[in-house]
Amino acid sequence: MNSGACFRAFLAPVVLGLSMGFAGCDDGEDGDSDVSAEDTTPSDDSADSGAEGPDIAFQSDFATWQGGGETFFLAKPEGDTTYADNNTVAVVGDHPAALTVHAPATDNGGYGVSVEVQWSLNELPVDLSAGNYNIQFDVYVPAAAFDRTPQVQWAFFTADFTPIYSVWYGEGEGIAADTWVTISADITAENVSYSAFTPPEDVSQWIFDFVRVQVILEDGAEGDELLYYVDNVSVTKDAPI
Repeated sequence: MNSGACFRAFLAPVVLGLSMGFAGCDDGEDGDSDVSAEDTTPSDDSADSGAEGPDIAFQSDFATWQGGGETFFLAKPEGDTTYADNNTVAVVGDHPAALTVHAPATDNGGYGVSVEVQWSLNELPVDLSAGNYNIQFDVYVPAAAFDRTPQVQWAFFTADFTPIYSVWYGEGEGIAADTWVTISADITAENVSYSAFTPPEDVSQWIFDFVRVQVILEDGAEGDELLYYVDNVSVTKDAPI
């Protein structure tokens, strides 16, 4: 899945698999570094750690979604209830049960504004340090956001909310208006742009409780209405489902 971007017709999934090294940015949300479509290979340190964990650390297609209870929340802006359809399931294109994310965007650590959602992993915590897990999800960003340069990003957090953040996925990487796009990436240092660990390159500390997805409006303003949809979120060992 890391051989590059595959662009397909309107409403058909677009599969992205991109790699990037660590970038020296604040809050894990700077998308200015170069993006490569090369395959990623875990570093020697991560490959030697031998981390074991569940084959499926998280999976949801939202077909039976009932709001997530304590396992899901709107992480940024936390608990916002401005729009009644947030955290509801909708038919979007050829996806019969997509999760609606709808909230006023909030400051993204100085890198635009964003709305971010979080799920608890199936077993807490999950050791992702061996570089043998993959994250995959579908995302749909309506055209109304495209005058403010939307970017998509995934992240993982520890129980004490120490994060890693992925590279940014924008129009240059295949994100398109009113189109379902599939993002798939190995959870390795090459695909992470920011780590809050000390030192940031120490992947042995990658033992996480939560997975997040966010859409960033790079040229947006705080309070901007931001609507997007996600579906088929999975964190799996060795290969996506």
